[in-house]
Amino acid sequence: MSFSATEAAFEGFRVTRHHPMAVLAWALVSLVAVLGMAFIAMPILAPVADEFRGLLASGFTTEPSAAMSARFSYAAMATIPVSLVMQAILLPAIYRAMRQSGGDRFGFLRLGHDELRVFGAQVIVTLVSLLVSQGGEMLGTLAGGAGGAGLALLVEVVVMLASLYLSVRLVLVAPAAFAQGRIDLKAGWTATAGLFWPLIGMAIIAGFMAFVVMLLLGIVALPITVGMTGGAAGPAGLIAAGGLLIILSLALAMTTVILVAPFMVAYREARAPARA
Repeated sequence: MSFSATEAAFEGFRVTRHHPMAVLAWALVSLVAVLGMAFIAMPILAPVADEFRGLLASGFTTEPSAAMSARFSYAAMATIPVSLVMQAILLPAIYRAMRQSGGDRFGFLRLGHDELRVFGAQVIVTLVSLLVSQGGEMLGTLAGGAGGAGLALLVEVVVMLASLYLSVRLVLVAPAAFAQGRIDLKAGWTATAGLFWPLIGMAIIAGFMAFVVMLLLGIVALPITVGMTGGAAGPAGLIAAGGLLIILSLALAMTTVILVAPFMVAYREARAPARA
């Protein structure tokens, strides 16, 4: 079966238009997640904080050091659990908003079995991605040692294509877990059969629109960022930091809706013949 990837890609905007107050509630959840990730990442990044401020002031005209790149990689890995929890809370809320025309006093947010199932589904998909990524790096290193740069490049390309294929085939696991009331990897996998390229096209369109939203909110936040890098201190600095966190949280919530909602549409369309 096929579906309109372009139409599905705009589902996030429809959810945002119909449930603006819910988006604000999701932004609050995003704010808590951002603070949690900052609490985890700051001690890891503290040793390279001066270098980062220098790069930020120079507009990133120079390459970061190896130590800084490593620290950011460690921080990204350490914050994955917080990101997964945030997704486990926000994704079911977005799915509920998609099937209801009216509002909800809690922004469709719950803490129950749906959230646990989505969390489990996201953990499984993330672990598969990490295993493929780490395994690919190891294979690339071994190939480079055995056959030189050419073989290493070939292995990296194969691993990249395999990662892309698995990502697309597993992208409907979370919607399936919510819709079916259980974690069913097979259902998520089979739902993508025949939809590989439409799903990629839909993801590209939704990703571009999310980028535009981030860009617009980044323009709004630019004066605040300039003020902070200019050394604003005291109450002014705190207000600037608070404003930047609020804009970042709103951007995170809006882009999450834009990127997540289309895949529930794809899952529903994929399962439509089974329901007929």
